[in-house]
Amino acid sequence: MCESGLQWQLRRVERSARGANVATAIASKKFRRRPVVVDTSGQLDLVALLGRGAPVAEAEAPAPATSRPRPPIRFVRPDPRGILIGAVRLDEHLKAAKVDWPFVIERILAEQDWAAFEARYSADGRPGYAPLPMVGLVLGGIMNGTDTLRGLEELARTNLGVMWLTGGICPDHSVIGRFLLLHAATLTESFFAGLTASVLKATGSGTSTLAADGTVIAAAAARVGTLRAEALAAARREAEEKAAASAPTAVDAAALERADQLASAEAELAKRIAARKAKGRDPKNLCIHPDEIEAVVQPQKDDTFAPSYKPSVLANAARVAVAGDVHATSETAVMSGLIDDAAVHGPIDTLLADAGFNSAGMIDTTRTRDIELLAPEGRTRQGEADTAKRSEKQYLKGKFAYDADSDSYRCPAGQQLGRLHTTKEYTLYGGAPCADCPLRAKCTSGQAGRTVKRMPSDADKEAMRAKLASPEHRQRYNKRAGMVEPVFAHLKVVQGLRRFRRRGLAKVQLEFMLHLAAYNLSRAVALAGGLLALMACALAAILCTRPSQHPPPKRRHWWLPRPATHILAPVSTPLAATAQV
Repeated sequence: MCESGLQWQLRRVERSARGANVATAIASKKFRRRPVVVDTSGQLDLVALLGRGAPVAEAEAPAPATSRPRPPIRFVRPDPRGILIGAVRLDEHLKAAKVDWPFVIERILAEQDWAAFEARYSADGRPGYAPLPMVGLVLGGIMNGTDTLRGLEELARTNLGVMWLTGGICPDHSVIGRFLLLHAATLTESFFAGLTASVLKATGSGTSTLAADGTVIAAAAARVGTLRAEALAAARREAEEKAAASAPTAVDAAALERADQLASAEAELAKRIAARKAKGRDPKNLCIHPDEIEAVVQPQKDDTFAPSYKPSVLANAARVAVAGDVHATSETAVMSGLIDDAAVHGPIDTLLADAGFNSAGMIDTTRTRDIELLAPEGRTRQGEADTAKRSEKQYLKGKFAYDADSDSYRCPAGQQLGRLHTTKEYTLYGGAPCADCPLRAKCTSGQAGRTVKRMPSDADKEAMRAKLASPEHRQRYNKRAGMVEPVFAHLKVVQGLRRFRRRGLAKVQLEFMLHLAAYNLSRAVALAGGLLALMACALAAILCTRPSQHPPPKRRHWWLPRPATHILAPVSTPLAATAQV
C-alpha cells in the first residue's frame, strides 16, 4: 500500500472514532424538551399498500382510545359593568336616568337556552361574538325602530341601553347579517317559543282565549319591476340570446343567471294563471316580479297593488303574540300551525277571529282541536246584532233563512226556494216566483230567478251566526279587536315594519319573527313598568289612608299625619282626589 493510501485509511479510522464519541455524548445528554410520541396504530403500511414489499401481517386491534372531552367554545362577551359613563358605571347611570328596559330584556334573554346557537360554532380558531349579546343587539334595535344592518351597527356604538345588552361589542353589519342567516331556523322556531314562554311568565298571562288576525305588508320588490306573461317571456329570450352570443371561453355568467331567474318566474306565473282560470276568473292582469317570485301582487291597505306577503298572528288578552307566521297570499293557510305552536304554552279554549276566518277550513281546524271559534260572517257594526255579510248591490245568502224540516230556503220576500239538484260540492235551491217580486232588483237579475247554493259548512256557519246573535257571546267577541289589532299597529308604527327589507319567503319569515320577538319584549317591559307603577300607587294609597295614632283636630282630614304644630290649612279638593286615587 502506498503512503497516500495508508494516510487515507488512518484518516478514515480517526473520523469513525470521532463519530462514535459524538454519538456517545449525544446519547448521554439529557434533553429538557419532552419527546412527543405519535400514535401510528391506525395508519396503513405504505410499503404494503403499494406492493413494493412483503405483505404486512394483520396486527391486533388496538385498544380503543379514550375520547377526550370537547374543549369549551370561547366567545367574546365583555362584562357591561366595566363600561363607565364618566366615573359612573353604566348600569347605575341607566337606573338613575330611569331607563329600565335593558334590565328587563337582559333578564328574559338570560332565561333562554343558547345551546342550539353555540352548537353551530367550533372550539378552534378565533372566538366569535356570544349569541346572547348579538340577539340582544338585534332585538333591542328593532324595539327602538332600527332593523337595518348598518343601523344596528351604529346603534351598538351609540345607544346606552343596547350597549348594556351587548357588553360594548361593536360588530360589523356583515357580521350581524351572517349571524342572522346562520341561526335563522333557531331564531324562528325554538328561540321564539322559549322567549314567548318567558314573556308569558313575566306578564302572568296565558292562552285560554286567543285572537287571530292578519295583515298585508309590502315586499322588498317594488311594483315598478313587475312583468306580465308576454313581457316576461320576451325578457327571458333576450337574456338567453345575450348568454349565447358570448364567447365560448368567456360565457356571460350574469346573463345565464338572469335567464334562469326569468325562467323560474315564468313557470311560477304560469301556475298562478292556471289557478286563476280554474276558479273561473280572468288572469290577464296577473304579473310577477322576477327578482322576488314568491311575493304576490295583491291589494294593499291604501287601495293600491304591490308585491307583498300576508303575516298572521295569535295574541292573548295581554296582547302578547304567542304565535306568528307569514304566507304569500292567505291569512288562514298558516292558522293550523299557529294553533299548534300556541298550544305548547297552554290549552286553548276560545279563538276569536274576524270574518276572514269564517271558512270551512277554520271550522274544521278548531273542531278537531276542541276549540270554540267565534268568527262572524261579515263585518260587525257597533250596536248591531246582525253579523251576516252585507252588500249594497243585492241580497246575500245570509238574508235567506234555511228550514231543515222542509229542506228549503225562505227569501226576504217570504217566498220558498226548494231543492233543484245536488253535486259533490253543494246543493242548489231555487224555483221561487221572482218575476213579479217587488224586491227583484235587489235580489237577482237572472231570467230563471234567484238560486242559493248550500255548502256542507253552512250548518256550522248558521250555528255560529245564531251564537253571535246573543249578547253574551257578542260581548266576548268584541274583545278581539283590543287583543290583536294593537299588535300590528305597534309593528308598523313603532317598529317601522311597513315593508319587508329581505327578499324571499324564508328571509321574510325570519324578519317578521324577529319583529314579533322584539314586540313581545316590549310587552314585557310595558307590563313590568305598569306593575311597578300599580304597586307604587297601592303603597301610596296605603300610606295616605293609614289613620293617625292621635285624634285629629277639627277641620283636618283624618288620613293626613299629625303635624308638629296644629296649624294646618284644609287640603284642597284636587289633592284629596289624588290621594284617594
